[in-house]
Amino acid sequence: MLYIIGVALVGIALLSPLTSLAIYNPGGRELERVYLAEGSQVVISHINSIYDARVDELLELKDGALELTNVKTASHGVHEYYRTDDRSTKHRFTEISLINSADREFAIVVNKKRLNAIEENKNTAIRIRIETSSVGSRLMASSQGSPLADKQ
Repeated sequence: MLYIIGVALVGIALLSPLTSLAIYNPGGRELERVYLAEGSQVVISHINSIYDARVDELLELKDGALELTNVKTASHGVHEYYRTDDRSTKHRFTEISLINSADREFAIVVNKKRLNAIEENKNTAIRIRIETSSVGSRLMASSQGSPLADKQ
């Protein structure tokens, strides 16, 4: 009986969903991956290219997507651009693409940990994705050397 319970628990664990933030280069190669829990905090910092102002976009993982919860900047133009005065508009993302220009000083911080992929891949396109997969599929990918394998 304990054997059956053990097998069932392992099966449940292998099918349990994992949510992660993955960063890819233009060719689709994974540069970095971090695992997220509901409520995880993500901050994307940069200098806005239109208003030339420092911006911190504060996002939170909610129901499998990043939701913009606040924008920190001294620029009134940036606040207007993001429509931060309109709380009824929800900005939700499962994918964000950007040009990681060195002069725009991009940084991504997840739960107070700065990600290296942005620092190491300047002046190139970057794709940030929120992905959900099972523990079992992540283990299979890493054991087969798949590009979906963890880089941590």
